[in-house]
Amino acid sequence: MSNASKPENTIKFKVSSKVARLLGRESVSSDTAALFELIKNSYDADATTVTVTFKDILNKDPARRTVIISDDGVGITHKEFEKKWMVIGTYSKEKEMFTKNGRRMLGNKGVGRFATEKLAKKLTLISQPISSKEKIQLDVDWGSYENENIEFNEIPNKIFVEKNRTTEDHGLTIILSNLRTDWNIKKLTRLLDAIGSMLIPKELQRVSKTRFDVKIIAPEFTTEIKPKAESLLFENAPFVVTCNLPSNTYKTTVTIKKSGNVVETPELDFENTVIKKTGQLWKPFGPCNVKLYFYPMKSSFESWDDYYKDTLKMANIRNILKDYHGVKIYRDDFWVSPYGGLEDDWLDLESERVQSNLKIGSTQVIGFVEISRDENPSVMDTTTREKLVENDSFHSMRHFVKSVVNELSEFRIKENKEFKEQSPKKIYENIIDSEIQSMLRYLEIEIDISDEVKNNISKRAKAINNNISKLSKITSSETKRSELETRGLLNLASLGILSANSYHEIFNIIGSMKETPTAIKTLLSKKTDNDDIVTFFLDELDDHLELIDQFTWLVRQFVKAIGNDVESKLAKENILLQELVSKIMNSYSTSTAKNIRLEITVVPNDFSVMMFKSDIISIILNLLTNAIKSVDLTEDDEKKIKMTIKKEAYDLSLIFSDNGIGIKDSVMPKIFRPFFSTYENGTGMGLSIVQDILSSYGGKIILDSKPEFGKGASFKISIPLKNLKE
Repeated sequence: MSNASKPENTIKFKVSSKVARLLGRESVSSDTAALFELIKNSYDADATTVTVTFKDILNKDPARRTVIISDDGVGITHKEFEKKWMVIGTYSKEKEMFTKNGRRMLGNKGVGRFATEKLAKKLTLISQPISSKEKIQLDVDWGSYENENIEFNEIPNKIFVEKNRTTEDHGLTIILSNLRTDWNIKKLTRLLDAIGSMLIPKELQRVSKTRFDVKIIAPEFTTEIKPKAESLLFENAPFVVTCNLPSNTYKTTVTIKKSGNVVETPELDFENTVIKKTGQLWKPFGPCNVKLYFYPMKSSFESWDDYYKDTLKMANIRNILKDYHGVKIYRDDFWVSPYGGLEDDWLDLESERVQSNLKIGSTQVIGFVEISRDENPSVMDTTTREKLVENDSFHSMRHFVKSVVNELSEFRIKENKEFKEQSPKKIYENIIDSEIQSMLRYLEIEIDISDEVKNNISKRAKAINNNISKLSKITSSETKRSELETRGLLNLASLGILSANSYHEIFNIIGSMKETPTAIKTLLSKKTDNDDIVTFFLDELDDHLELIDQFTWLVRQFVKAIGNDVESKLAKENILLQELVSKIMNSYSTSTAKNIRLEITVVPNDFSVMMFKSDIISIILNLLTNAIKSVDLTEDDEKKIKMTIKKEAYDLSLIFSDNGIGIKDSVMPKIFRPFFSTYENGTGMGLSIVQDILSSYGGKIILDSKPEFGKGASFKISIPLKNLKE
C-alpha cells in the first residue's frame, strides 16, 4: 500500500435515513427548544407577527393533534426550497448575516428544519413568497425516514407549485401533525413562558428594531399569551433599577427608583476587582444595559397595597411572577435561553437570599440584560448553541449584573435598618396601622358585605388597634432578653465567619498530614539511611499539629466565651487586653499558615476593661479576617498587620491597620452595610457585626482616609471609658 502512487478507486460517505432522527429527536433538547428554533426562522424571514396554534391538542387520536406556525415573513420560493431548505447544513446564513430589513440572522446552524422532526411525524410547509406569485406546498413524512434499508437522500418528498396565486398575503405556514408527545397544561404553561419571554418587551426594545410579535393560541386550555400583562406589570413596579455600562470602562452609576422617584444613585467601580470564581481580574466586555423591575411583598417595614391599588393586587402580582420572573439575557433583542428562565437562576439570587429575606430573589424580579453580537463579540455561544461559553467576559458580565442587583439589596437593608432604629412602640404602631388600613380598604371595595356590617367591622378594627397600641410598651426584662439573644447571634455569626475562612487552610494541612505516615513507611521499608528525611517529615508533621492546635484553641476560647456570656446573663468580666488580644491574633495568624508580620501594642500594657470576652474576640477576629484577606491579595513581599490599643483621656482607642489592597473610594460608604462584601464569596457580615457590638458600648468604628502604612486600610475604634467599667 505504501508503494502505490495513486489510488485505483475512490469511496464516498453515505448518509443513512437515521440522520433525520439524529439531527431531530436526538439533538434538539426539548419540544420548547424545537418550537423556539422555528420561531427564530420566522424572525430571520423578517416576519412581524408569528401565530402558534395548538389544534385538537387533547384529542385521544395522536394523528389529529396539530400545531400550526404561521408568519407574515418573506416566505420561501421554489428555487430556495431546492437550493437552501432541502440542503442540510447550508452555508446561506453564514454568507447572509443580516436580513433585508437589517435583522441579524439568528438560526445560523442550517438544521432548523429538523426541529419539526422532533415535534411531529408529519410536516406540511405552505409558502407564499413575497418576491413572486408562487404558492408552494411541501409534504414531508418523517416516518418514512425510519427505514434502515434506504439512504437519506433517496427518500422522495412531495412538492406542489401554484404559479399564480390569487391572494396578496405572504409568509410561511408550518403544519405539524401527528405530534410525537402528549401535551398538558403544565407543559404548555412552560412553553408559553419560554415563547412569551423570547422577545424583549416593547418599552425596552431599541427604537431602530422592527416589530416582532409572537401569539400563542391554545383554545383547549383556555389560555394564551397576554401581551399587556408585562407592560402593566412594569408600569406598577415599586422599584425600577437601571444601569448602563459603556464600552471599555470600569465605572458606572446605578439608578434606583422607588414609586417612580430616584432614591439612590450608587457608583460601581470594577477596576482591580478579582472575580472569585475564576481568580481573574474583572475586564470590560463591551456595552451592557441592565433594567430590573422588583416587586416586594408584605414586610414589617413596608406595605405596597396603596401603591399596587386595584389595578394590580398583590395576589395578582404573585400569579404573574410565577410565569415571568428571573433576570434574562437578551442579545440583539432576542432571549438567550435558558438564562433567566423559570428553572435557571444563573445569578444564584435565590441561594443568596437565604442569608437575608431583604436580599433580592429571582422570583421577585423581572430583569433584562441587553448585549449584542457586534458590540459584545467575546460573549459567545457554546458549540451546541444552547448556552454561553463561561469565559472571562461571561464572568465579568455576570459580576456586573450581580453588582447591580446587590445595590438594590443594600438599599433595602439600609431602609430596614433605619426603620428598626425607630422606637419599638412606633414600629408596632406602623405594623398594626398598616394591617388595619389594609383590612379597611378591603371592606371598601368588597361588594358582598352590607354597609351596616362594614361599619361594625370598622369600629371593631379601630378599637383593636387602640387596645394593641396600649400593649406595645416593651418591659425592661424583655429588652434584656432581646439583647442577650442578639449578642449571642452576633458572636455565633463571627464564629461561623472564622470557621469558613479557616476551612481551606485546615483542610490543606490535614491533607498533607495524611500523606506523611505513608511517606515515612516507604522510607523505612527501603532499609537505607534515611534518618534525616524521616526527621524532616516528623518536624513538618509537628508543625502542622501546632497549627491545628492553635486553631482549635481559638475556637474553644470563642465558644467558651459565648457560653459564659449567656450563662452569666450578660455579666461583664474584667479583661487584661494585652494578654487576650496577643494570644488571639497570634493563634489565628499562625493557624492560617500565612507569612504575615503582626505588631500588637497596648498602652498601658496592664490596661484592663469590663467587657464580654466574646465581644472582644468577635471584634478582633472579624477585623483580622478582613486584613488577612486584603494582605493576601497584595504583591508586597512583606505583609503587615498592626493593632494599637491606647487608653485616652475619655475613650479606649483601637487602631487596626494593614498594608493590603485597600478599599476603593466608591465602596467606602457601603462597607458597614450587612451582606455587603468586596469579595464574591464573602459573607459581608464582619464589619456590620463589629459595628453592632460597638454600638452596644456606645462606641463607633470609622475607616481612616489616610491608612497608617500609606496603603491598605486603617480602622479606628473608640469606646467611652465610662462604658467599660462595672
